[in-house]
Amino acid sequence: MDLIIQFTALKPETIDKLLAGPGRSYFVTATGICEDSEESAGGAAGRATTWSRLLGAIGLARPPEPADPEPVHVFDPSVGEGEREDTGKAWHGLHFCLTGQPDGGEYPLAFMDVGGHPISQHDGYQSARVFGPGETAEITASLADFGEAGIRGNYDSERMIAENLYPDGAWDDPACLDSLVDAYRRVLAFLERLTRRGLGFAVQLT
Repeated sequence: MDLIIQFTALKPETIDKLLAGPGRSYFVTATGICEDSEESAGGAAGRATTWSRLLGAIGLARPPEPADPEPVHVFDPSVGEGEREDTGKAWHGLHFCLTGQPDGGEYPLAFMDVGGHPISQHDGYQSARVFGPGETAEITASLADFGEAGIRGNYDSERMIAENLYPDGAWDDPACLDSLVDAYRRVLAFLERLTRRGLGFAVQLT
């Protein structure tokens, strides 16, 4: 199955509650926030970027999907909480075009891999970070300023293949650039909606 970056809208109050419980580990599902009770209480804050380690560890394959426990917080759809968007398989290429590098980079354009506030006590698959409404507005403005022209201008299929961007070896297909532009448009439109509503969001590789 494909690895994707998933974005989920969160109320500011939800973010505050998640960050008020140090040592706890959470992940995001379609219906709410679940606590990962098997994770130890340490190591999430200040972690380095995760993608290189993750992709090397799992060989570009998605791990088996575990059964979700009961959520500790159920989303409130009346205010748009729980609304979701994702990048499809375009996340790694989109990050590269936004930052010029395969992982890491400067926040806020590198927000899919750095920045925000970790709510998971582990790296990699299903580890989640949250961004408050102010950070969401900052990211939205940065993406809008970057523009589609920036995505197209930074697309470099030879380097993307050499850097082993996910999905491996796909980047010489001209349709890949269109998929990155489409992902950029969808993510920007999603974050613009959140900014108008005063919401934050969670980002999670899943």
